[in-house]
Amino acid sequence: MKLIFFLVLSILTSFFPKNCQAQAFSLSINPPILEAMLQPGKKIIYTFDLENNSSLPLSLTARIVPFEARGNQGHIRLTNDESPAFFSLLNSGMAFNQPFFLNSQQKIQLVVRVAIPQNQPEGDYYQTLLVEQFSKPIPSGNISQSLGAVGTNILLTVSSSGQPQRSLEIENFNIPAAYFGRFIDSSELVNFNLVLKNTGQAFIKPEGGIFIRPEKEKKDLQEIKIRPDNILPGTSRQMHCLEEPCFFKPPQIIGSYQARFEFVLDGKKYQSAISFWVFPIKITLGLTLLLLFWLILLWRLKRKQISNQ
Repeated sequence: MKLIFFLVLSILTSFFPKNCQAQAFSLSINPPILEAMLQPGKKIIYTFDLENNSSLPLSLTARIVPFEARGNQGHIRLTNDESPAFFSLLNSGMAFNQPFFLNSQQKIQLVVRVAIPQNQPEGDYYQTLLVEQFSKPIPSGNISQSLGAVGTNILLTVSSSGQPQRSLEIENFNIPAAYFGRFIDSSELVNFNLVLKNTGQAFIKPEGGIFIRPEKEKKDLQEIKIRPDNILPGTSRQMHCLEEPCFFKPPQIIGSYQARFEFVLDGKKYQSAISFWVFPIKITLGLTLLLLFWLILLWRLKRKQISNQ
């Protein structure tokens, strides 16, 4: 009887496992991004709201980790570089890289001071305020594993004048689905590919839009506003629209149009334009193939009649 009891208990346990601590991890931090500009020799204090939304208390560690851009989709990669010494945590009894506890549903403010040395070189410093939960160290190797983390990206520009050199260029502006780069089937939506490159010395949030109008006309049919995403120096980023619609629907099945991208940087306007044709390519191709098939069939029938005579 005992054997049957333990067998049933083990089966039930396998179907209904207990929640582990990693599954209970739920942490939030605000703001999700911080953009700041400081002069050498200046200091400032920022606060970040940290809340434990899980049902268990968490043992956490806060640290500053440098990051760099990865690809052109706005992704980042944390690096192993040494973080700048001008970040410090001012909370009483807390310090970077030292564990602290946060009870379930508890909310605190992390008070971070940024103090720029007088001789700090000008430029951008990209850091992440990372808050992690680690497992208990393994006694054999004293190794712990990260069970979860949240972070706030800090985009810090150090500039004496407050006006770092900024420049931006249009690396790519085209229509990926266009045939030969210029022809669009009238049954399809026109989607644009826009890639911008930051050639300056500080991060940029470009504001602009794509304007579409018929060729040889002055009135725009549609404006697609671009989302002002951050572009780090020396990197490229594919831009996305601010809101729907993200495409252009040609009002006629045949026509020629011009799309131009415009943005303003430090009071100067930049633009790039492309022209494209809208035509019922698929319908025309289908009718052409049908006509060709009919002509071949007619030719074969005519040859058969001649051979029968």
